[in-house]
Amino acid sequence: MKRLITPVITLAVAMLVAIGAKAQTPTLNSLNVVDKLTVSVERDAKEGIASNVNVNVESAVAKLKGTIDNTCIYVAQYDVANDAKLPELTNQTNNEDPTAVGWWLTEVYDEEQEATTGECAAAPYDAATVLYIRDYNIAGGSFNLNVGHNRKNVTSGSTYYALLYIVSGTDAVEVKVEVKIKGETISTITLTDYSVKDVLATDIDINYNGSYRSKTIDVPADSLLGLMPVPDCCFTAQWNEGIPELGFYALESDGVLTNKATANNGGYWLDKNGYVCNWESGKCALFVEPDDSLGLNLLHVGIYPDYSLIDTTIQAKLYLVGEEIYTLNINLSIHPQVTMNDCEVIDSLKYTVEIKTSTAGTGAFVQSEDMINVIDLSELVETELGHDGTSFIALSYFPGRGYQTMAAAYQISVNSGIENAPYMGYQMMDLDMFVKQTGDDSFAHIASPFNPLPVLTPGYAIGYDEGRLSFWQKDGVRKTGDYYTAKFIIYNTDAGKRIDLDLTVVYVDELNPRVDIVATQDLTLPKSNQAGEDYAVTEFDISAVATALECNDVNDIKWMAYNELGQLLGTFTFDEIYGYTFTSDGTLTESESEQAVFSIGYNDGEFHTFVSNGEKDTDYTASIVAYYGTKAYKFNITLSDNATAIDCIPAIRVDNNATTYDLSGRVVKTPVRGLYIQNGKKVLVK
Repeated sequence: MKRLITPVITLAVAMLVAIGAKAQTPTLNSLNVVDKLTVSVERDAKEGIASNVNVNVESAVAKLKGTIDNTCIYVAQYDVANDAKLPELTNQTNNEDPTAVGWWLTEVYDEEQEATTGECAAAPYDAATVLYIRDYNIAGGSFNLNVGHNRKNVTSGSTYYALLYIVSGTDAVEVKVEVKIKGETISTITLTDYSVKDVLATDIDINYNGSYRSKTIDVPADSLLGLMPVPDCCFTAQWNEGIPELGFYALESDGVLTNKATANNGGYWLDKNGYVCNWESGKCALFVEPDDSLGLNLLHVGIYPDYSLIDTTIQAKLYLVGEEIYTLNINLSIHPQVTMNDCEVIDSLKYTVEIKTSTAGTGAFVQSEDMINVIDLSELVETELGHDGTSFIALSYFPGRGYQTMAAAYQISVNSGIENAPYMGYQMMDLDMFVKQTGDDSFAHIASPFNPLPVLTPGYAIGYDEGRLSFWQKDGVRKTGDYYTAKFIIYNTDAGKRIDLDLTVVYVDELNPRVDIVATQDLTLPKSNQAGEDYAVTEFDISAVATALECNDVNDIKWMAYNELGQLLGTFTFDEIYGYTFTSDGTLTESESEQAVFSIGYNDGEFHTFVSNGEKDTDYTASIVAYYGTKAYKFNITLSDNATAIDCIPAIRVDNNATTYDLSGRVVKTPVRGLYIQNGKKVLVK
């Protein structure tokens, strides 16, 4: 069967071909091969360092029409479309390291033989590459080059080769570089040959969800044995430079230890009894694999997707073998997978996010700096859920059906053209048809990776990355004043916990100050003063608030309140004395609004409360926020008849015979509503 190659490789190879064509590189059938040479290298499958190869080409190059100085080195190219060699050769290198001139090469399929032949041609590095040749040069009649292989793709006992051409004009010397991979050597040992020491005993719990789920365990292999671990993986060359090899062994069913790997990176598939098995046998229960980068210092332990393994515990022993044997005792318990609905709701959070409207009209998704990491729940997620295994999901609203769970968030950079990996997320849509029928354009209804129907219009895009939420908007699509609400869930079924989010996105001309609530305080303040009047004052020392806000001067503290969309507004109808005015349900409103019921404000060391249109025996609640810079202190305030004002300021009529001063000490001839000083006392003009 032919290997599947990604379109990215196709494009890259096509570019190589185009470059070669422009440079008028030679073709195989146009060359006059004057001599052929072969050089062979024998390498171990696990070997990680390139082999130095020197070929004496002096007599062969002498047969060329030109001189050595006028030669160029070419290699065959890989034909993606036909899984074969292209007729055009190339001298364009494709090594990942631009300072290391050379090629990655992949094995070529032979149509006539219906098999790969071992011949390799230049192709961009990917999971299928087999050999590499780099740092080549010709000096003093010697052709020098480094030859190595991709340890993940070579087969023990196989031979691979590449044909290089030293070209001068139309003449060429063909150099066959042959790499022989040594046959696999299986090592078996018995426990009685060594003294055994326990490294660790670890208990692992995995919830079964029908996939190859895994967890990681730390193993201090190199520090315990004083040796650098060398698994059958990885490209870290120094592991083979004078460092003794550390063996990784598992038990055969007859009790003999073997290092014949049956899983990735020199790891093992194991059955229910902890013995080595082959994945295709259908009898495996778990795998233990060294990490690609950290080797035996980090092991991945996972399960075979077999429903019958639920509610079982599998015990396995593996061994690190150096001068002594160290035992790894693994106890793996497999449990039923809980669902998202089974998870405990540890927090229900409500946020309003402002987006400054983009009106350029390009129709592209755009993101400004103020839209990155707007909501940061990373600490909460890490503490309660853990980032590993945590998912982000949208609850989408469908008219007539209510909220329904969408598929888990996808890689937003791939599916929506947004180039900010590693975000997972959604495009949030509204239903134009529903909006036209009801006139309700206040919320986003559907999470989607694309715009599948003309009745859907993008509202915004949302991305999740380890507890942080970022946003994008579609340029020129939304107008100032548009707002959308949606529900999301961050959950981890392994932890059995979830966080519910209720988000409102509002498009604005200018952003209000964005602050982090660093502390919250509940206060109960009086609805009336001691004289029974509907205005009351309560002394409050705000110095502790200033400390929490890292503000040195309490006079620099500013105030905000929430409107009906949950926006924190700093300048909306703020009165120096009365503060902010609210409706009966604690929503910010205009002071002269018919819905205005009560006011809460702070000035000069005192909270001022005023009820203008309240019901008897009814408590009222609202929140106001003190802020400085990017930090905020939230007060959840309840107005109640049960609270008692510490200070009392009578409501008076203006005494025209008394001199009236404002709070700054200036004489006021005609006072209007507010606090003043008459006869050395504070008085209120209503």
